[in-house]
Amino acid sequence: MNDLQQAISLLIKGDVIVLPVEGTYCYVADPFNPKAVDKLITLKTAQDVKTESIMLVGDLEDLPRFVNGFSSAEEDNIMNNWPSDKTIVFNSVQMGVNDKVKYKGKQIALRIPSSDYMLEVLHGVGQPLASVVVYDEQTAAKDKRNLYGIDNFILKLPISLSGKVSEIIE
Repeated sequence: MNDLQQAISLLIKGDVIVLPVEGTYCYVADPFNPKAVDKLITLKTAQDVKTESIMLVGDLEDLPRFVNGFSSAEEDNIMNNWPSDKTIVFNSVQMGVNDKVKYKGKQIALRIPSSDYMLEVLHGVGQPLASVVVYDEQTAAKDKRNLYGIDNFILKLPISLSGKVSEIIE
């Protein structure tokens, strides 16, 4: 089983894994699986991660799962900024979205990544994924296995990881 197949399999089973997402490593989990979300938040808290959850979506058809409509300005942001490392925050969150993956507790932050590998994972899983940045510029990628309290670290190294966290558009 290659890295991609392993990542997809683990995510479908409800595991939390670490993957390269744009310029950083992230915890990644199924946002619709309460146990996976609880694991994600437990890891985030235990590792003292300060960043908010961001939903990674594979295409525009995934937006209605999180967003209850959007303004023309938000639509312009979508068309001008995706796919990329830019995250767009929406105020009109769908009912039923787990509060634990909301941005600042009340909004939803979404991104269509530009990373082909991450898009393959999203399409392979067949749904959006919750992510939380865990990248630490001081630690070399090869030393990151098991660093974050997790066994399933998919070491699929992109050409480079900049360490740059996604730009947030609110």
